[in-house]
This record gives sequence, structure tokens and C-alpha cells, in this order.
Amino acid sequence: MRYEYAIKLQEYLSKYIIREDRFKEIRYIAGVDVSYRREKAYPCIVIIEKESLKMINYECKEFILDIPYIPSLLFLREGNAMLSVLKNKEYDLIMVDGNGILHPRRFGLASYIGLMLNKPTIGVAKRLLCGEIVNDDIIDKGEVIGKKFNNIYISIGNMVSLSTAVRLVKEVCRFRLPEPIRLADIISRRAAQA
Repeated sequence: MRYEYAIKLQEYLSKYIIREDRFKEIRYIAGVDVSYRREKAYPCIVIIEKESLKMINYECKEFILDIPYIPSLLFLREGNAMLSVLKNKEYDLIMVDGNGILHPRRFGLASYIGLMLNKPTIGVAKRLLCGEIVNDDIIDKGEVIGKKFNNIYISIGNMVSLSTAVRLVKEVCRFRLPEPIRLADIISRRAAQA
């Protein structure tokens, strides 16, 4: 896929992102992350019960990469790897290690995952991709596109409002990262080192 086409695709698909809550109850939350070793990716999903933070299920796979890392186009590199572990699982919402609408084209990895699976998703990034922080709001081109909390950056992926995204992340944080992403990160790193 050419770089210019991928940018146009993001701009087009961003119009289909739903920025309000489209779910009834959140009981199980999936967290997804990817670790690397050479040309291989190790995507991992961890599913926790929201109330107890207890891990219910996890899966990690080995995935051959064929797309290089390109800034702001992470969905091309990690999207299919993440989808490979997210499909055919039972959960109510996904927390993605990556941005949602906190993106120059309002369509990051979390938005891609949410759109492809038609599921509520939240983007949780460790680095600020764009915008400036004003009283924990992340503002880009006059629009609030995320929130800073606990030195992480939270944004809408799909089918969830920003206020709900922030509340849910706070509810499942024991440490810096929300628990499903923290566990997925640990397990995927172990798989990459095995």
C-alpha cells in the first residue's frame, strides 16, 4: 500500500468513527499490545473482568511482519496482527496500546481496530503523537481529541465517548497503564523473548 493512499484511507475512514457510547454494560475488557523480535510480531490479547481486574483469558501469537514502521501509520503495521488475536473472543470493550482519534487524521490504530471489529475501543498511548496539553485536555486544531492521565494519553477509538474512555481507564488502573494493556504488554514481551 502506498503511503499517500494510506493517508487518504485514514482521512476517509475517520468519518465513520462513532464518538459516543454505543454499549450497555462493560463486564469484560480486552487489552491488546504487540512486541517485536526481528521481523516477527507477537500480538497479545488479555481479557479481564472489569470489577475484579482478574485475568479471564489471554492469547499470544507469532505474526510475520511485512510492513515497516511508518510514523502515524501504525495501523498498517500492527492492525492485522492485533486483529488475529482479537477475533472470535468474548469481551465488551477493547483497550488498544495506540492512539484512537488522538491522531493528525483522527484515525489511529485503536480507531482502525474498533471500526474493523465494530466494537467499542479506547486508545491508550505512551507518547503524545499530536496536539498540545492544556489542563490535561489534548487539543489539536481547536478540538479536544484526548486526555492526559497518569502520564498516558487516552482517546476515543470507536463507539465510546471521551469522558467514558477516561473513566474506564481510571477504573482499571493499578499502575501507570490500565491493567488489560499492562498484562498484554508483559505477556507479549515474554513471547518475543522466548
